[in-house]
Amino acid sequence: MSQHNKESTKILKLVVVYFVLAWIVVKGMAYVIDVFDLPKWLLQWIELSAYTVFPVIFVVFKLIEHYKDKQDNVHSDGPDREAAQTNNAKKIATLAVLPLNKGTNTNISSFEAGMAQDMILAFSAVPELQVISRNANTGNKQVADLQEIIQRVSMRTILEGEVITEGEFPAVNVRLKDAVSEGIYWSKSYVLGEMQVFEMQKEIFETVLKHLSVPIPAHECFHHHTDNFQIYKAFLEARNNFNKREGGLIIAKNEYEQLLEDAPDYAPALAGLANTYNLLGFYELEAPNDVFPKAKHAATKAIALNRQLVEAQTALAYYETVYEWDWEKAAKSFQKALDINPGYATANHWYAEYLMAVGQVDKAIRRSRQAQKHD
Repeated sequence: MSQHNKESTKILKLVVVYFVLAWIVVKGMAYVIDVFDLPKWLLQWIELSAYTVFPVIFVVFKLIEHYKDKQDNVHSDGPDREAAQTNNAKKIATLAVLPLNKGTNTNISSFEAGMAQDMILAFSAVPELQVISRNANTGNKQVADLQEIIQRVSMRTILEGEVITEGEFPAVNVRLKDAVSEGIYWSKSYVLGEMQVFEMQKEIFETVLKHLSVPIPAHECFHHHTDNFQIYKAFLEARNNFNKREGGLIIAKNEYEQLLEDAPDYAPALAGLANTYNLLGFYELEAPNDVFPKAKHAATKAIALNRQLVEAQTALAYYETVYEWDWEKAAKSFQKALDINPGYATANHWYAEYLMAVGQVDKAIRRSRQAQKHD
């Protein structure tokens, strides 16, 4: 049964129950009025209210509710319109990206988790693809949960692998396999001393999309590449500490600042530092008036270096929301971030907080669900 038919049946049941109860009330009041010899016009007023006034009010409220829902769907702002278009797509491929960690070792390194996170960030920018939650897939203890996810979303494909760090440069083995039969569709081994991380990531990205029959985006989906492998490793380490939130923010700040001394124009590190400053100020781990302006400076510089860096646009939007309270500027910045990558969980999460702050509760709830789906 369609959602529309379910709603119609529900309303019909409510109407029938309402009129039965109204009839009982009217008969009961008629008896009371007769026993206590009350004015007859009182019974007429009760009948009029029960059979006409309240049903009319109910219908008007339903019409207003329908109109508001229609307006939200047709005239919603950019990020919500993007989400609606994504959700209404006729066919969405699904993919789980697991940390590059295999066996019984559940101590996932920042490099193993970070490589997977970068792949997820790139895949989430593809509208025709639903990337299964990184949090739901992290660690071997989640295997049973992953099987539940396979059933719930009809997921068929998993990207997994491991990092081998025995030599001077790590080797990365990746496999694309069937989520149900565990049959291998494609596998390859890479030695990062022989090719750049970015080249490897891009090859994996395009191979997976071709297998899933998903169009390869015309725009660039990887924005963390650098020719210096040590800079990239340091970036992943700092971001891993940032992801620990309060317990790792000070460490992440120090690591980002040290990294930027060696690579002052590495935009991903500037964006990471901006987000770190934002949360240090929000949690008041450092003086807000000291760190929030630093967040704006770092985010603005990162955007100047790379306007397609979603983390930088999100950092600026968050700063404008929680520190400047400039709702108009924040809305535009969030729209830019979600135009770049509508599946970026942090942008969806913080945009939901913005919507709640400006009183758009229904949209905030929808956006929170969107964030939860991608996180």
